This record gives sequence, structure tokens and C-alpha cells, in this order.
Amino acid sequence: MVMIGPRLQSNVLRLGAEKRVLLHISRYQKYENDWEVPQAITQEGIACALSMLQNNVSRLITKLEKEQKVASKLCHIKGFSRRRRAYFLTEEGKRIADMLDKELREDQIIFEGKECRLIDCISKIALELANLGEKPAHISELIECYLLNGRISAEEIKSYRERLNLTSNKNHEKVSRTEPKETTEPKVPFLGRNREIELIRSSLLDKSVKFVVIKGIAGIGKTSLARKIAEGYKSNFWFSFTQFDTFEDFAREIGKKVGNDSIGTARELAYSMQSVSPLIVLDDFQNAPEKVSSALAILRELEKKSNIIVISRKTPNFYDVRHVVSRVVFEIELSGLDKETSKNIVCIEDAYERTNGHPLYLHLIEKAGGWKNAFTSMADFVNSEIIGRLSKEEMETMQILSLAKRRLSRETLLQLSGSASNINLLISKCLVSEDEQGCCAVEPISEFIEKSMDGKSRLEIHSRIADYILNSDDFSNPKEPAYHLINSNRLGEAVELLYSLGIEEDAMPLLDLLYGKVDAEHEAQIDILKGDIFLKKKEYENARLFYNRAQKATNEKIREDAYFRLGELTLKEKLWKDTVEHHQNALQIARKSKDNNRIARALLNLGNAYAEMEEFEKAREQFQEAENILSAKCEYRGLAALYLSLARIEKEPYEELQKAIKYASLAGYKKCEGAARLHLAHLGNVDEGKKAFEIFRSIGYEDGMVQSSEVIAKLYLQEGKIEEIESFLNTLSISGGLFWRKNSKVSVRISIRIHEILAEWFIDNAKKAHDYAEKGLKFGKSGKLHLLHGKAHAKMGNLEDAKNEFERAYDIFNSERNEEGVIVSLINIALIYKSMGNNDFAKTKINEAMDYAKRTNDVEAQRHLAILLDELA
Repeated sequence: MVMIGPRLQSNVLRLGAEKRVLLHISRYQKYENDWEVPQAITQEGIACALSMLQNNVSRLITKLEKEQKVASKLCHIKGFSRRRRAYFLTEEGKRIADMLDKELREDQIIFEGKECRLIDCISKIALELANLGEKPAHISELIECYLLNGRISAEEIKSYRERLNLTSNKNHEKVSRTEPKETTEPKVPFLGRNREIELIRSSLLDKSVKFVVIKGIAGIGKTSLARKIAEGYKSNFWFSFTQFDTFEDFAREIGKKVGNDSIGTARELAYSMQSVSPLIVLDDFQNAPEKVSSALAILRELEKKSNIIVISRKTPNFYDVRHVVSRVVFEIELSGLDKETSKNIVCIEDAYERTNGHPLYLHLIEKAGGWKNAFTSMADFVNSEIIGRLSKEEMETMQILSLAKRRLSRETLLQLSGSASNINLLISKCLVSEDEQGCCAVEPISEFIEKSMDGKSRLEIHSRIADYILNSDDFSNPKEPAYHLINSNRLGEAVELLYSLGIEEDAMPLLDLLYGKVDAEHEAQIDILKGDIFLKKKEYENARLFYNRAQKATNEKIREDAYFRLGELTLKEKLWKDTVEHHQNALQIARKSKDNNRIARALLNLGNAYAEMEEFEKAREQFQEAENILSAKCEYRGLAALYLSLARIEKEPYEELQKAIKYASLAGYKKCEGAARLHLAHLGNVDEGKKAFEIFRSIGYEDGMVQSSEVIAKLYLQEGKIEEIESFLNTLSISGGLFWRKNSKVSVRISIRIHEILAEWFIDNAKKAHDYAEKGLKFGKSGKLHLLHGKAHAKMGNLEDAKNEFERAYDIFNSERNEEGVIVSLINIALIYKSMGNNDFAKTKINEAMDYAKRTNDVEAQRHLAILLDELA
């Protein structure tokens, strides 16, 4: 047992929080260049290890970064799906940590009743730890163990480690946005609005009305009215939009309600919403993404009756006056309460004239003790009687809630402010509301709070919220932390975040906001991000424009990234020479950097480009040089990727695939190992396909699971083992185990793909192909299944049904921007029109397909289409 004598004035007892942070990080400095790092060097991990509030750790880290003792970067964290910010020591930080380590080792302690130096007993403790099956203790562990328990022993260190491991493995899941939760919010009596309640209830019963839209200014009572209506239903789906919510966020919650997590389009969302009953309430719809409005516009045209209440400060764009006149939409705009209700709330005669019946204002007056404490101006009243009477801690909580722009849980508030004890008091004052999604400052109080904040407080709180989000594992959209980074004037970090994580199309306004406010280097990164968005949308010319701008940057790494992306773009366009040229430019820049990792990556990319052009000798040259670099560095991850690329150009790739598997296994590179085994399965080894499937399932790689399932199914078909395929499909059902219940989206994708394979395999047997296609379509949408379904109908002589199926296929492929699928669908529609004797319509469809083929530079399709046009002529 080691104890630190109180008379010895130990350095441990005088060790400040900053020094403890530096010592803790020094323990993990060896991971600085690793691809994956421990959670212990995130803010959350540091707070856990040092028994501090994360809020305090955030402030310490910010200070240490400014003093250039600590640096941060986004890293993959063991056990977490998203990258998070990890912290490492700079050269100055290392120097201080080393000095502290030496000083502390000389510290005088009492060990087994005798005074001695700490260094003298470390080996003894290490031996005791070894007997317990534990590794030797780092000096930071010894210190934290003592500060936590007042003593140091092998048992205490083991207990300390177990506590950290238990805490780090807690599952911090998001609170569901639709499930009910206990709340301490006091019940405010609902008064008045009898006319509005009657109108809305009668509209919801009207067979023609699908939407009730409640409009009005902030705090006028829209949400309270909707809650009153919802009380009349046994169950309902309620979603409050924030400015950070994406289409995927909303679709995910609808999917949970209907048992479908593969909703990807506005049309799919519309049909899924039809299945939610008996009532849907969409609050703060002015924040809803455009794609959700598109889904509601589709839902508006469907025959089935819907009951949806939409709450918004402005008129939504999914309907117009025609739909109000035809009573598809019932629209109501709330004004203030009537005079009698206003009097009932605050029990004063002139309240109506003074407030114009604004309900929140009336509740605030009542809470403040009546009209005698209020001013004639709402702004004066709120600032003097509400904001001015808040304690310092209450004001900080209100400021955090006002700037967060979304509801926060009590646990989050505790981390951000250091206290959540004042929430109940703020709720009782009607300043904060709480529901299943968390707490928020009521409107318009939040607007008053935000306007009253000074610039320094605003910057500090935005910065605190940004750091909290970045160090949590549940942020689903980089837009939210980027928004707070921008508002805390950390513009460069916002760009770096978006650049490292990538963004979707709906973040384009955020990029426009940043452009012109950051330096040229960050503007170039924004150009690449915009190019990435357009590349995903297959708007290649726009993508090229931004990539070309980025490649003029002075930062060589950004220029290299721009050339790499131009190579990917031209590869999609099948412009092989341009692809090679762009990758050669990237390689040239990488060589100048003398960074072997970058050089090897560029060589691999160039080799893959030559492989696509079927110039295999040139590809081998690039791969050989990359192999020399990676072998010298023992870079197993890179070697695994290299041998996988080599395998794709070899006629007998078994040796290369075994090497890829070997190095991927050494590097823990599961995705590459699965890809190598999948390649072996393509060569006819069904067992390797099963191994690949299990590897992809273990890492949750959906595309890999679908591809390996596809290969397994084809191999079983070749062997005539249909029953094996049916058995495999049964294991994918929702009742087929915990994994598939949690991952129903991928099980649906696999089921659809296997039915595509079965329908295509049996296409000569029209009835069998028809049945497999029809069965597959029950799992979800598939352009290919509609095509096969149409071909089966055509073989059976059902031309009208065939045309309808081909048109459905066309719609799906077009929405997915799948040009090849669009061309094939148009050709089949044309052939049906030809069979019906309508050659003019057939020519129109062939010409439309020709336009797509020319646009995508598909020479083979153009040749085939020209032949069809000649036949029709």
C-alpha cells in the first residue's frame, strides 16, 4: 500500500487540473499517427478519467490549445461509428509532461510504513498488477487513483480501470423523438379557443380534409392548441422540426412508427405516412426540409384520407389556394385570445387591451404576480420583470437553450452549464417547456434572451455547444456543430469539420455563408465540398467547375485532393485519358511533398485508373512502386488495398487475394478482408462468400452484405439449390433475430436483390419470373424488379400491364439518376408501343433514350438505339 504523507507537501496534492490533463494525454501519445484511437483522449474520455465535468474539460482544453500545448484532430474512435475530436500533445506539451513525470517520480511518499521516492515503489506495484493480470500503471493512473481514493494499490488501480471501462461502454442513445416521457412541467390550464377547437375537430372528421394547417406568430398558442386536439386521440405521432433536421432524420422517425427504415424518397415517405394513424402532428414546420414538403404534396394527391396537423409560422409550400378552396387543406391563422379568456388567465379587467390577448404574455404576467408588476410594453416587461430577475445560473441556462436552436436533455444541460437543478424552477415560471425531446426556452422569450446577450457571452456559449456536440457520438449532421462554430467565429474549424466529414445537398447555404469570410485555403476546401455535392447529384459540369477552382489553391494537399476528385469524376464519365491525366497530376504533387503515404495513395489511384482502361502493364508498374513504399513502412492497411487492386487485374488472382486477406487481418481492416473474400466467392467459392457476408455484417457494411448475398444466391442457383436461397431469405425476415430487427433496411435491400436475381434467372419461365418479381416488390421499390415484372407480363401477352411496369421502372431510375436504367426502361416502353402498333410513340421514346445515351457518352447504347430507329423507320 502506498500513501502520500500529508506532512511531505507532495507535488501530487498541488497538481492542478491543466497538468493532470497533460499527463493523462501523454499516456496515449503513441496513438498520434494511428487510424483508430481510444475514447480516453476525447473530451468525454478525459472528463471520465479525471472525474471532471465535461464542461470544465472543454474550457481547459480550449486554454491549452490556445497556449499551443495541445492539438486536436478528427479521428476514428474505438467502439464508435462516427469520427470525433481527439487530443494530442504538441512539442511544448510533451516537454511539460515529461518534466512533470520526472518531478513526480522523485516525489516523497510513504510506502509500507517508510518514506521513499515514488519511483522506488512503481516496480513493486507493477508486480502486484501483473499478478492480477493487469498491465503496469502509467504515472497519470497512479495520481488519479490517489486523488480519487486517498491511496494507491494494485487493487485500487484495477478498480479505477474497470470504472473507466464501464463508463466508456455506456450506450448513449438519442432519446426517441416520438415516445412519451415523464416531465415535471406544470400543467398550464388551457383556456379559450373553443371556436378553433370545434373547427379543427370537425375538419379532421371531414373525409375531404387531409391537412389542418395552424399558422400564427411565436407564442400565440399554436402548439398548445394542437396538444389539446391530440388529447382526443389514443395515440399520435408528433415531430418538432429544428433548423438542423434533415429529410433522413424525419424519415427515420416515420420508419420507426411503420417498421420500415429504408425510406429514401419523398414518394416512399408519403406512402409510409399514410400508414401512421390516427393523427400526425408536425410542429415548427417552417424549419422542415424541402423534401418533406415534397412528400406532403405527394400525400395530398393520394386517395386515402390522412389526418395531419401542420403547425407553422408561415404558409407551407406543399399546397396553394386551390387546395384550401377544395377543402383538401383546412387553414386557420391564430390571433390573440378573446377578452373573457384573457381576463380569466390574469384576473384583471384591462389585460385584453394591454396584451391584445397574447397568451404567453398573459401567463407571464400571472406568474409575476399580476398586472401591477407589468409595463405597457411587452419588451419592457420581459426585460425588467422576467430576464432581469433571473439568477446568474438561470440566465446561463436560458442563454444555452436559446442559442442551441433545439431541445436539450437535462443530461446535456448538466454538461453544458454544470447544473440542471434550476430547470424545474424555470419550467414553473413558464420560461422553459419540456417534452419527450427535452427542454427548450419558450418563444418569444428565447428571442428576448438572445437579443439581450453581449457578444462575448454569445461567442463563448456557441463555442461551448459546438465542442459538446463534436465530442458526443450522436450528432447526425455536421451542419449543427458547424453552425455553432461559425457563430463562435471559429470559421476555419467549421470548414475543416465539413471537409473531413462531408455534407449533403441541404448544407449548400452553410457553405455559401462561409465563402468570402475565410482565407483562400478554406475557400478551396469549400469549392471541393460543393463539387462533392454536385458529383453526388450527377451534375458533372457543376462539379467540374468547383474542382477546377480548387486545384488553383496554393495548398498542395488541397490541389492533390482536387485532382483526385477530377479523376473520380472523369472515371464516372468514362473519359479514361482525362482520368489518367488527373491522377498523374495528383501523383506529381504527392511526390513533391515527399510524404510516402500520399505518394502510395496517388500511385494506387493511378494504377486503378490504368486498370479501368485495361492497360494492365502500366497498372502493374504503379502498383509495384506503391508496394515498395508500403513494404518499407510495414504499412499493412495500404498493402491490403494494394493486393486487392492487383487481384482485379490478374487472371489467376489467388496469391494476391491471400496476401490481401493476410495484411487486412494484421491491420484489422475488415472491409478490405471482406472484399478479398468476396472476390474469391466470385471465383466460385460459396464458403468464402459466407465468410465475406459475416465480416461485412460484423462491421455493419450494408453494401458489402448485399453484394456477398448476391454472389451466394447466384452460386446456389448455378448448383440448382433453390431451397438454400429460400432458407437464407427466411433468416432475413424481421423475426429472424436481433440483428435483422435492428437492421431491417439492409435485410430489405438483400431480399429485393435476391428476388431480382431469381426473377432474372427464370425470365424464360414467364409465370415464375412474374411471381418472384411480384414477391420482391412487396419488400420495397426496385426499378429492376419492375422491369422484370414488365418483361414477364409482355411474355404472357399482358401488354398494358407490361407498359405500366416499365413506366414505374422509368420513374424509379429517373429519381435515382440511374441513366442506364432509364435508357433500358425507355427501350422497353418503345418496344411495347411498337407491339401495340403505335410507332410514333415508340420513336419518341427511342429518341428520348438517345438523348440520355449521348449525355452519358454511352456509345454502345447509341449504336443499339440507332438500329431500333432504323427498324421503326
